[in-house]
Amino acid sequence: MNWGQPWEEINRKVDLIMNAQSDINAANTAIVALLTDLAAQTAAIGVDLRDLSAKLSGVVDTNALSATVEKVQGVQSALDDAVTSLTTEATATSTSTSTPTSTSTSTSTSTAASF
Repeated sequence: MNWGQPWEEINRKVDLIMNAQSDINAANTAIVALLTDLAAQTAAIGVDLRDLSAKLSGVVDTNALSATVEKVQGVQSALDDAVTSLTTEATATSTSTSTPTSTSTSTSTSTAASF
């Protein structure tokens, strides 16, 4: 029986899994960057809206503008939470992901079949 062939298959599948994980990590990093940018832009919009509201206060009714500021602040809070969650997940994934090696020769056939 040729024992090298099952190991080659296992190593090939491990390589596929690791490549897929790398793609997932890259996509997660891109999403975090996008959410960080959106959070910064949302904060800037909130500042601008608050400044505008202060300038218009007493001149016109700014109740609708104030409500919009509150909504923008809510969106910013949600984006901050999303960035924190994704960053935490990305950090946990990258620190727990390591390249498996096949150094043991005592792997059972049931393990190979589970891939």
